[in-house]
Order: sequence, then structure tokens, then C-alpha cells
Amino acid sequence: MGLIEQSHNIETMSELLELRRKLFGIFKSVIHDLDEDKLSVESFQLFNVPCQVAIGAIRHREWAIMHGHTNEGPEEDVMA
Repeated sequence: MGLIEQSHNIETMSELLELRRKLFGIFKSVIHDLDEDKLSVESFQLFNVPCQVAIGAIRHREWAIMHGHTNEGPEEDVMA
């Protein structure tokens, strides 16, 4: 959940890109562990849910930055 929280504080596209790189680095590591049988399919499925939420939060932040809502979190953006 740390990446999701971080996404709310990002104000530039370069920060967003770095956060996206971190997320996909984690995802790549998890896929590797799944391929190496270090992680069960069930564990991967449990990981996938927060990963999808994080991707959604990053996409939302990208939209907010592109539309000039850099100081607002997701709750405020929806209300605007």
C-alpha cells in the first residue's frame, strides 16, 4: 500500500514515472518468483489485487497531473 499512498503526493510526471518503474519492478520480481515456484498461484492472485489498485491510483494521478490537479488526492479530484 505504500506505493498507493505515495501516488497521492506526486506532483510531477517524472515522479510518477519513477513510481511506475518501482511498481513494475516489484511486479517483475513477483512474476519471476512465480516462474521459479517460489510463490504459489494463490499468493500471486492475492498480490494481484493491490497491484491493480496501485496501477489505478497511478493512472488517476497521471490524469490529475495532466489536468492541473497536482495538489489534490483522489477523493478531492472526484468531488471537483
